[in-house]
Order: sequence, then structure tokens, then C-alpha cells
Amino acid sequence: MTVAMFAVASAQERTVTGQVIYAGDGEPLVGASVLPIGGGVGCSTDIDGKFTLKVGANVKRLKVSYVGMKTAEVDITSNNLLVKLDNADNRS
Repeated sequence: MTVAMFAVASAQERTVTGQVIYAGDGEPLVGASVLPIGGGVGCSTDIDGKFTLKVGANVKRLKVSYVGMKTAEVDITSNNLLVKLDNADNRS
């Protein structure tokens, strides 16, 4: 029974890949945080701004953040996303 439950749980996961770039110049953002909204384990982007993340079937959005940039919440619309982050506006 445990094996059957594991097989069902594994079947409900999917892999999402993508890249996080700076909207100003298109350069990749190294070390951006990518977190699934609704549960799961997040990751950081690599030297090319790319990430690979396993998410549950119930996860529909990702939260992407980087120091000095506005945090973005993006819909998972495909298995290969392009996320563009803008500078944070620190003016009050």
C-alpha cells in the first residue's frame, strides 16, 4: 500500500524550468530565489539565471525574488518560464 501511495504522489508532481532575468537589460540574475506558492521546496537560479523545480499538481504560481528587485508572483503557464524582474522602488 505504501508503494502505491508513493507512485500516486510522484505522478502528481511536474517539473518546471525557466530563467530569471533583469527586465532592464535582459541579463540573467544569478541566485534569485524561486519558491512554489502552495507548498514544496524552492531553489535558486544558476549562473545563467536558470532554474529547475519540481512542484505538486496543486501549485499554480511561483514567487520569485532577488535582492534589490521587486518580488514577482508568476503563473505557471508552461514548463519553461521566462521571469523578468524590475528594480525595487525604494522611494516613499
